[in-house]
Amino acid sequence: MNSIESLKYILRTIKDSNTFSVDNVICKQKEAIEYVASQLSINCIQTILIACILESSFTRTGTSVKQICNLLKCSNIDFLQYSNELDVLIKRRMIQQNTTLTPFSESNGFVVCPKVIEAIKRDEPYVEEV
Repeated sequence: MNSIESLKYILRTIKDSNTFSVDNVICKQKEAIEYVASQLSINCIQTILIACILESSFTRTGTSVKQICNLLKCSNIDFLQYSNELDVLIKRRMIQQNTTLTPFSESNGFVVCPKVIEAIKRDEPYVEEV
């Protein structure tokens, strides 16, 4: 098993679930989540968030909270319980907010930082920037 395969399994489990439950995803993909979590030095919930955000990291606007909520099948209010984990990933510079302003709309999305993506692609432990 490698990081990319693990993230694919995690995301597939999230998408295939009728309702999202952290415990359910962790139970079904325990090995995959633990592998990625150890490679990136993050916890299980942060691993699930990385999988969700990575799915749209290569788009111009990134992944919005609404898109994460849609994937996790939860409301914005439900998502508040995970927002601290998102903040930790931002503080550790593992994800960043991608803001695109146009005359008619404003969209804020999150993207996985390039160094994290490289670590995932190479299946190497992520070395945090100091």
